[in-house]
Amino acid sequence: DPEDTNSNMLLLDSGGQYECGTTDVTRTFHFGHLAHSSSQHSSSDYQTIRNCYTNVLKGNIALTTLIFPTNTPGCAMDIL
Repeated sequence: DPEDTNSNMLLLDSGGQYECGTTDVTRTFHFGHLAHSSSQHSSSDYQTIRNCYTNVLKGNIALTTLIFPTNTPGCAMDIL
């Protein structure tokens, strides 16, 4: 339904492993109007979307503050 596509959230988590390292890209996109009082979203929908975005952001911040021991192989970080 075209009307539904105007108010959706997309979480994109992509990455790759190469000889020289591992990459990871995580992005959150929201399409449409997102307001607490929006008739398209109930209060719980709004809170769910907000929580998802916040958790992705917290995860990215946590990863950027990690300090890895010297010579830590990339495969040891996959669990993160």
